[in-house]
Amino acid sequence: MNKRKKIKDINFGIRYNYRVTRADISSKEAKDLYDKIEWLFSNGFSEKASELLNKLNKTFGEVVALDHNIVPTTGLTVLAKAISGNATGLDALEIKYGAVGTGTGTPALGDTTLDTEEFRKIDSSLTYSGSKAYVSMLYSATDFTTTGIGNIKEHGLFINGTTGADSGSLWSRLLLNSPTGISKTNLQSLTIDYEVEFTNA
Repeated sequence: MNKRKKIKDINFGIRYNYRVTRADISSKEAKDLYDKIEWLFSNGFSEKASELLNKLNKTFGEVVALDHNIVPTTGLTVLAKAISGNATGLDALEIKYGAVGTGTGTPALGDTTLDTEEFRKIDSSLTYSGSKAYVSMLYSATDFTTTGIGNIKEHGLFINGTTGADSGSLWSRLLLNSPTGISKTNLQSLTIDYEVEFTNA
């Protein structure tokens, strides 16, 4: 009698890390560098812009948050649909927008939006190396300030979103320095860098 061979289970997972850097661009040297970065990003030179952004953050910035975060079920569902050929209505499996908000609810697998979205924009850079993907969001000095809305307390990434608030499929949601959040003036930029690793270990 043939015995059915037991198949060994393989654990597949997604490891997610993020870093938030706030840079002071009040000095002429910082402002000149910042203006060049903005020009490069707006004209499609993202690789060079990312290189200079790293320089800006290292020279004039401070890391104000560093942690892990979760991938909500809605993001994993989009991934499953895409690789099974059932992602109808989606242009591509691509993170297109990031958004900041003032909500304070604990991130949960059932989240589909931010608690209270305040501002969103197209991602600054999307790259990969091996099984790791990198997403960078640069919120410029003029994008928003926390003077009117209060400190930003949450951030999310959205697959195939639009300019409309809460649009797209939520791929990531995190709290920023809970419960106080992060402040930002019109003389500061804010960079949120994500590292996403797909692993079978």
